[in-house]
Amino acid sequence: MDLGLRRTRSNGIGSSEKTIVQQLRDLFLQIQGSAKQQDLFIQAWNKTRDRKLLPIKISITRWNYFLKQIQWEHQIKLSIQIYTSSPQTMKYQLFYKAWCAIEYMEPILSIFEKTCNIFQSNAPTKHFVLPYYQGLLTWLDHYYQESIFKQPVIPLVQSKQIIDKIYHECATLNAHVSSEEKRLDEKLLSDEMSDPESFSLLNHLQQIPIETNYKKVYSQYDEVGKYLQNLNPIVRGEQVIDYWKVSNWFTSNDFHFQHQILSGHFPNLGKITFKYFSIPSSSASVECVFSHSGCLESTKRASPGSRTIAHLTCLKEWLNNDFLAL
Repeated sequence: MDLGLRRTRSNGIGSSEKTIVQQLRDLFLQIQGSAKQQDLFIQAWNKTRDRKLLPIKISITRWNYFLKQIQWEHQIKLSIQIYTSSPQTMKYQLFYKAWCAIEYMEPILSIFEKTCNIFQSNAPTKHFVLPYYQGLLTWLDHYYQESIFKQPVIPLVQSKQIIDKIYHECATLNAHVSSEEKRLDEKLLSDEMSDPESFSLLNHLQQIPIETNYKKVYSQYDEVGKYLQNLNPIVRGEQVIDYWKVSNWFTSNDFHFQHQILSGHFPNLGKITFKYFSIPSSSASVECVFSHSGCLESTKRASPGSRTIAHLTCLKEWLNNDFLAL
């Protein structure tokens, strides 16, 4: 993906416009050039403060920091708009193509606004935002390839860094799952041997194409049960999420299947949610994570504290890469 260093199309008189990154740097140098300009920008910044975006009602984690980073970038955009709209700073207006690039961030902001809502209403399902991240990666690649031939829409450097972090988080989760899948398989297989009636979802997961017509293919209860029992023994974090997508449709449309999950016919769902989603297996509503994504009775979590070494290391890297780069 382009880092914003490519020049835009020629303006027709033998020269090229500045790159978006150069334009933004010029603008910020102007703002930093005098106390008066800094004061004008601070006033613009204050006008953009929206308490609905600040801060999220969960403890400080990597995810919370990540979302605050998005909100902070959104505030910068609004501040620039207000700052450059005054008569004194009109000459520092960005080129049209630069605004196209800033608007390029809107789909990302929209996705993370939904993520904020998920966090606020349903803390235990915080890792279910991963499908948004993975879908965003695919969408950005497709959008960029399609739009580059229509108009020079070039993402900002900060946008690329954001995408890199999304990819890193997904890769980290998948690596963690892969490293322990053998031990978990053996343990859960032993559990199944001792209880033939139990269904080990973790041993039978298979990634499901998102475009599958679940309603048409699995409209009957018997077909649902047959489908679940014949899944291939593949274990990945995103496949757990894909299963949740499928079961969420079933449990909202099939009373019998819903009753089975809620009555504890699939006890290993608790083990999966505890392992991959940091939800305490003792929670009374742990099975509901897969059936009622927005109506959990319990909001308890068993996540690492905000002062763990892993958290501090990650936070340090993100601060260095993001804030100090601006």
